[in-house]
Amino acid sequence: MSTPGIASDPLKTETPITERGRATYHTIASRLAALHPPIVLATHIAQRKKQDPKQGTTFFFSTLKAHDSTLDGINFVAANPATLVGELENTTDQWGARALASLKEDPDHWALKASFGKTIGTGWREIWRAAPYNPAATVLPESRTTNNLMRIRFGTAGIPIRFTALHCAVHEIGAQCNIHIDESGFVLALPKGVALTPDLYDHIMNELKLKTDFRNWLAGKMPNEKAARIVSEVIRRTALIFPNAANGYAGLEKTLNNIERPRGVLNGLWTAGRILRPIGVTFDVYDSDRFTVQVTGSILDGDRSITITLGGDW
Repeated sequence: MSTPGIASDPLKTETPITERGRATYHTIASRLAALHPPIVLATHIAQRKKQDPKQGTTFFFSTLKAHDSTLDGINFVAANPATLVGELENTTDQWGARALASLKEDPDHWALKASFGKTIGTGWREIWRAAPYNPAATVLPESRTTNNLMRIRFGTAGIPIRFTALHCAVHEIGAQCNIHIDESGFVLALPKGVALTPDLYDHIMNELKLKTDFRNWLAGKMPNEKAARIVSEVIRRTALIFPNAANGYAGLEKTLNNIERPRGVLNGLWTAGRILRPIGVTFDVYDSDRFTVQVTGSILDGDRSITITLGGDW
């Protein structure tokens, strides 16, 4: 079976890629290139040919499809799936440790297996790990910092540290691939293997249920393509706020300490709802490559607040 060949220009597609799509491609390509050894995305995207019978001409296009958000990521046909799989399996992070977790490493890891439930083909998730301990390092005291309960009221615009993670999928037979960036990284390195953090719940509710399942369902109910694009864009800019690693699990300890032992099924469901409910919502009123204007509404410790935050790079 002959391979389709590598696209000479990954961004030369039959249907032009949007500016946001180009930004998505470059962001993901940069993340892969930062691994060790670097994974050069452009060397894995296959080309396809299209013939014009009237002119007797053959055109070659990239198989890349780049979406408008890094959460949806990119789809493409791998020129050589086995080569890409090998690179994903063997790449390491800046400390020389395994960068991506898959079931090939630990096929019996039930939690990791559950996290790949909707992944088509073989999946890999980027691993979060702490920097190696250095006794000579000095940690400078932070000044003028706010606690997590205050910080959460100002959303995520302008926050320099985000717990995002690569999620790669390769169908080794059909060669169909998807690579995107989860906005909630939840695979944590331990001395013996990996574990999933509570941020998995944030990932499920925001990225799978709200921004994928609900978006696709609601967009499919729209009367035309323009309305569907508007719905998709509104949902892309919206995010529910849950206690997570980025906000220091704000308010979760107090919520758990104030919960009494459930009495009966209904009371148990009410108790679970108190723990799992969102504590706020953000909406990006304006969103560009340079800066974001974000509105955040939150209910925390009985206090209700609405804030407008401007964040970006200047």
